[in-house]
Amino acid sequence: MLIDTPGGVNDPTGQPAIGTAMGIVHIEFFVEPFSEGSPGPHVEAAIAAFEDLGIATDVGPFATTAAGEPERLAQAVAVMIRDATQAGATRIALRLERPGLEPPDAPARAGDE
Repeated sequence: MLIDTPGGVNDPTGQPAIGTAMGIVHIEFFVEPFSEGSPGPHVEAAIAAFEDLGIATDVGPFATTAAGEPERLAQAVAVMIRDATQAGATRIALRLERPGLEPPDAPARAGDE
């Protein structure tokens, strides 16, 4: 059962339903092979997949991060996988996070009390 609310369509637990606007999510990705100081065409292709869709990236020493709507990030990830592997990527590691949403049975973290 889905519940239509002013903020979007929610499931019975009050969470946004899959396939509906879920707010901003964060993604972090790491593309290999890794070569310090020289990202290579496979890494450049991965970053371009996001930036070509207007999604800003923050390139760090070990991974690249971005944030946006889930649907836009999914588009960028699909392009990233295609283009980075075509450019020589041998491994792509992804981590997606929905800030502020913890599973109901998640243990409390230090400082959350």
